[in-house]
Amino acid sequence: MNNVIELSNGRSNADYEERRRYPNFTIQKEGPLIYAIQNKFSGQYYIGKTPGSAMHRWYAHIYNSENLNNKFARAIRESDVTHWTFTVLELVEFPVGKVKKEFFDEFVRYRETEWILKYNSINNGYNIGVSNKEYEIWRTVLNAH
Repeated sequence: MNNVIELSNGRSNADYEERRRYPNFTIQKEGPLIYAIQNKFSGQYYIGKTPGSAMHRWYAHIYNSENLNNKFARAIRESDVTHWTFTVLELVEFPVGKVKKEFFDEFVRYRETEWILKYNSINNGYNIGVSNKEYEIWRTVLNAH
């Protein structure tokens, strides 16, 4: 399955167009998922998570970039949409038997943190920090089982 979308238009029928161009990518696939958005020219990444569809999250980043002043939003505003790729890194699955279901949101943040650290996207990318302050606790708990 091809899970990379190189967005190339800002038209209102973009969802239809992307479905036609990338028939193996399930645009309606619901999360939670972890994704990477890469600037093809700088090579820098933004790593994020969403409980919904990948396509809707990417368009939300584009739309919200007009009102935000962080380095990722500025980079989006200062470039063309064709300068970016969106890749689904992981469809997060709940670790049955290791974590109580009420901690699933925290587990998703833990998985996002793992990818942020792997891509070094704080020091060499667009992430400004990690969302999981209990990261080391999660690593210890998950590795103990």
